[in-house]
Amino acid sequence: MTPWSTLEARCNTAALAVFGEPVVIHGVTRTADFVEPSTEVDFGEVSAVGRQPQLLMLTSQVPATPVGKSVTARSRSFVIADVRDDGRGMSTVMLEAA
Repeated sequence: MTPWSTLEARCNTAALAVFGEPVVIHGVTRTADFVEPSTEVDFGEVSAVGRQPQLLMLTSQVPATPVGKSVTARSRSFVIADVRDDGRGMSTVMLEAA
């Protein structure tokens, strides 16, 4: 039987293959789902509507010590403000305008 973590990884990768787009993080191109501001923001157990753009991406693709690193998405410049790992292979990367 396939381990659950393997199935999660396959699902995450497939979802980003469909919904993801290229973004550049500190000079390296990655695939992420860019979430525009004014959409629901996930703070773990609490959700709210916010004005902060986000990237949803594979945790394995988030650089070490990510806070403050440059991001280019949709021809716009950002810096990483925070990263939230969901514990299931995906992370939400909070962005701020550069």
